Amino acid sequence: MRRHGSAKFHVTLTRQPQLQSVWLKGDGDEVLPSDLNTMVWALSQLKNLHELVLKDVSDEFEESHIINLALNLPLLEEFWTSGGEVSSDVLPYLAHLKNLKSLTLYALTKFDSQEIVDFISELDPRTQKGFNLSLMASDMDYDLEEEEQLFIREILKTRLDGRFDFVLWRDADSSGGESD
Repeated sequence: MRRHGSAKFHVTLTRQPQLQSVWLKGDGDEVLPSDLNTMVWALSQLKNLHELVLKDVSDEFEESHIINLALNLPLLEEFWTSGGEVSSDVLPYLAHLKNLKSLTLYALTKFDSQEIVDFISELDPRTQKGFNLSLMASDMDYDLEEEEQLFIREILKTRLDGRFDFVLWRDADSSGGESD
């Protein structure tokens, strides 16, 4: 994000207020907090966004970045982001996105099954029919038992005709094998 004038690019986005879809992909390693803040500020100005996909550029996101986007982009229908650790504190803000139909978090999520069920219960069956929830890097301490995953899938299917994807984060360093 820092190497190629990304701050200028992000600020330039604000000159396109009619944008409805933004997909950004890039190297998010070693990003300065000021670069992330500029990107989030610029994206937050795009009040007509329906689709926001942030791949790798958001690897260093904190909860406050996700919350800021949720508060400022009320028309979002699809939101895909990576990030650092994300607790259930973000869920109420995401639940208030009344048009959201697809949420993918490729961040180290720390949600238990009840917090996920509570989030789903906040979604509107009329406007959010077909809702897809994908937790693609859940913290190992928040592993969901197979029965919990099935329960969440059933609630999403029954209530919203939706889908639930769950992947447990496995750090490459903790593969379980020992070397000599």
